[in-house]
Parts: sequence; structure tokens; C-alpha cells
Amino acid sequence: MGFAGRFLAAVVLSCVGAGSAHAALRTDFEVSRCSWEATHVVVANVVLDEVDKVEVVESWAGDLAVGTQIGIKRLHELRTEENRTVSTWHHGNEKPPRLVSAKRAILYLVGARSAEWRPAMKADDDQSSFQISLAWVEGEDVFAFQQIMNPGPLELTKVGTFADVKKETLRVLEGKAAFVKAVAAEKPEERASALEPLLSSDAWIVSWKAWEELEKLEGAALSVVRAILKDSARVAVHARAIAVLSRLGGVEVEAELTKIVESETAALREKKDFHEDVALAAVGRLYRFHTHDCEAAVVALRDLCATSNEKLALACDRVLQHLACSPKLRR
Repeated sequence: MGFAGRFLAAVVLSCVGAGSAHAALRTDFEVSRCSWEATHVVVANVVLDEVDKVEVVESWAGDLAVGTQIGIKRLHELRTEENRTVSTWHHGNEKPPRLVSAKRAILYLVGARSAEWRPAMKADDDQSSFQISLAWVEGEDVFAFQQIMNPGPLELTKVGTFADVKKETLRVLEGKAAFVKAVAAEKPEERASALEPLLSSDAWIVSWKAWEELEKLEGAALSVVRAILKDSARVAVHARAIAVLSRLGGVEVEAELTKIVESETAALREKKDFHEDVALAAVGRLYRFHTHDCEAAVVALRDLCATSNEKLALACDRVLQHLACSPKLRR
């Protein structure tokens, strides 16, 4: 179960009286986060005749060569029968093994060859354990510790196939390398330009980090954001671009946001290329302005979606109620 699913489960349980002292999202295994934080990523076989040692069979990141043996502190704790037991939750028609063999693992490491290896992600209650920085390879499938239900413990569950986990790991590592190169650019304009293609990365963490860094560039970021908003092929990130435009652009962007609302209203009316998330983002950001320059556009959208889109209608009403309490001043 992903973060969104676990969050929804938490809300439902809290609403029916689940004990809040025990209801909490726990940090668990997630390929993208592990890949971003790791300095080294390897596939390794457990050295069975030695405690807490593995031998590298594939190296995806870092300088550990195939055949290298390294120590993984407390690895034996994750190889007990209890920790090798696979959860029976959420496998659908699949029949997972009762236990993983725990003979081969994908390890997400932080460190150097001459130092003690540390986990890329630290567990909430045991920060030296590799519990959420390791995934066991069992045939073509990969198993790792995730919080399936909230409240609830971390459980060993299938997280994908080996091919899928490798593909996602390499995608994040490639994006991270491009990100590091981009932020090293000396001039803000150069950094913004280099970050621009990463904003639409298929790897969510690469996109998130790129947007976070872009926003630090303030004025240099605005030209990139405006170019994205003019590109219909990048509509998937328009809502995020609107948020950044609003935070960095000040009162001058009200007219731009109003035009976006008008454009989405026309699309909704014509039932062609309407994007609810973009409309919601633009309307939501208009709430911070006190002039009435956007009022007609918001009214038009509210009237059009009053009976067909409750969420958008409520967002429009919130802006209009705010304007009703503001003097009718125009810039």
C-alpha cells in the first residue's frame, strides 16, 4: 500500500475511534527514497558461512565491484524466521511464499569502502537497522518491509518484480545525477534551465526535489514556470507550476491566474481538454488576493460547475466569500 492509501486508512480508522496514540504512519521501504539517499546500491548474496556479510553480484551505484564482500551490521536479525515471514495481506490472487529465503538482497547503502556501511533510510524506532533499506530477492519478485495498515507494524510484503525495482532505482539514480549537475551551475538562470527537464521526471522524488530547488531561485525560476504553463504537453505539472508562480510572483500574477481560470472555464464549457487540478490550483491561489479583478472569472466558473463539480464549486465559493468581505478596489 502506498503513502496515499495508508493515509486514507489512517483517516478512516481515526473517524471510527481508533486509538490516536497508536495510529501513526511509519517510515517504510520505498524504492525512490532509498535510491535518492543511497551512495551505493548493490545486489548481493548472503555469505552463509559468515555472520552479517554479503558478496556483491551486481552494482547499480557506487564503486563496489562484483565479487566484493562487505559487512552489513545486524543483517542476521533480518534473517530470522519471524522477519522472513511474508504478510498475507494484499496479494490478490497471488500466492506468496510463506517465507523468503533471505539469500539475496538489494541493498541501499550510505558510506565508503573504508567505513562502516549505514542504511540509506533509517527506521523510526531503530536507526541502525537495514530493515527499510533492504529488499529480498526471491526468484523474479522482490519483498521488503512496508506498513500495510495504519495503525500497524512493518510487514514483509511483495513490492514488485526484480526488473521493476531495478528500473525504478536506475531511473532515480540517473535523475539524481542530473540534479546534482544542475545545482552545481554557478548562475541562477543556468541552474533553473538545467532543472527544467527534471520537473516532469517520471521518478516522483526527482521531480519533487527539482521543484523544491527551483523555488529557491526565486526570480530566475519565474521564466521557467511561465514557459511550462504555456506548454500543453506538460499539463501534468501545471498545478505545481501555478503554486510556485503564486508564491514567487507576488500580486502581479493575479492576472495570469485569472487567465488560467478563464481558459479552464472555456474548456469545461466546450467539454474539451479541461483539467480539474489546474482549475483548482488557480482558483485556490486567487484566494490570497484582495482585488476584485478575478471575480467575474471565478463567478463564471462557479456557475458552470455548480451542479457538476462540487469540489471546484466550493473552491470558487471560498474565493467569492473572501472577496465579499473585501472593498471593491481595483489595481
